[in-house]
Amino acid sequence: MYAAKNDCGHPRLGVSIGKDCGDAVVRNRLKRLLREAFRQNQNRIPADLDYVVMISPRWIKKQDKQAIKKAVKLLAFRRVERSLLTLAGNIAAKMNPDKSG
Repeated sequence: MYAAKNDCGHPRLGVSIGKDCGDAVVRNRLKRLLREAFRQNQNRIPADLDYVVMISPRWIKKQDKQAIKKAVKLLAFRRVERSLLTLAGNIAAKMNPDKSG
């Protein structure tokens, strides 16, 4: 995850998932889960940042395509939500050290 300051008064999210991460069904499910987690938690995410999530295919190359599809299908929304909030919190703390705590 990357972040940059913004002046629009609310957090924004960008998602990048390469074709190496699976077929369109897999990539779209990942994007939907991330966007929904972001939407439901906008009030808990610092408003002065734009966030870009880039999903890396590194872990995928060790698995076959069927295993990837099965793993993404079983991926729970709450797990994605927890991961997103953790990453956003870590980045916000690094970019605004005076506001953390």
